[in-house]
Amino acid sequence: MTAVEHVLPVKCRLGEGPLWSARDQQLYWVDAFAGIVHSYHPASGAHQSTVFDDWVTCIAIRKSGGFVLAMRRKLAYWDGSSAGVETLAEPFPADKPEMRFNDGAVDPAGRFWIGGVTANEYAAPLLRFDADHSVHEMDSGFSVSNGIAWSPDRKTMLFTDSPPRKIYAYQYDLASGAISGRRVFADVPTSLGVPDGLTIDSAGYVWSAHWDGWRLTRYAPDGSIDRVVPLPVARVTSCIFGGPNLTELYITSAAPAENDSMPQPYAGNLFRLQVDVPGQPEPEFAG
Repeated sequence: MTAVEHVLPVKCRLGEGPLWSARDQQLYWVDAFAGIVHSYHPASGAHQSTVFDDWVTCIAIRKSGGFVLAMRRKLAYWDGSSAGVETLAEPFPADKPEMRFNDGAVDPAGRFWIGGVTANEYAAPLLRFDADHSVHEMDSGFSVSNGIAWSPDRKTMLFTDSPPRKIYAYQYDLASGAISGRRVFADVPTSLGVPDGLTIDSAGYVWSAHWDGWRLTRYAPDGSIDRVVPLPVARVTSCIFGGPNLTELYITSAAPAENDSMPQPYAGNLFRLQVDVPGQPEPEFAG
């Protein structure tokens, strides 16, 4: 494994949700509160951005073309070029205006899972958006939902709730999309920051970004720490495998806290780490 490489000085306020497209060999990620979707083509070095009139908290590739965006309170189709979207679902109750979307990911069967955030602590849901555009509440009682990913054998789903500093593991049924038996996979100490986005490599090891932790942690399948990768920014937000062989781990970050006096010239930028164990191909939304 090589050292972390600084790739792109994008200066995101809240860089999040990196996603690798095998179709066009591009990386996509969002600057959530700015409502921006970024794309980066490593082979050419081309970087583009699209600005929307709402927050964009995460993005998924749609099998039939284009993308699905999780915006502040709705799921929407985006064609990948214009700045307009088509609303697909608005699942949050009207009497809970404080509730919004956060991180999400597509499961191996093509369902889009998205977690929520709410001002009422531990009241946010974990939702599943199916190919027929139906929305299902799969679990609830969360604060700030984050990284979601599936094990290579497709039997375990991981899910992060950031404020309690816990990464959970569920038993996952591929055919039905059901989850059960929630347990704590990793409990992150305060000294190591807050667990944020994550991804799982082809060996079943979990790469978790640590907000205010200056690091990525690679966990073994049993939840023990395998290695720690230091980053030159405090707020490491998420990571995803990319590149032709899925051996390039792309890492997003956010701007520092306003009262943070420590210099962070690279905060909000994009990073990359060359790894020996490749990641898993990203599934596409089936709807």
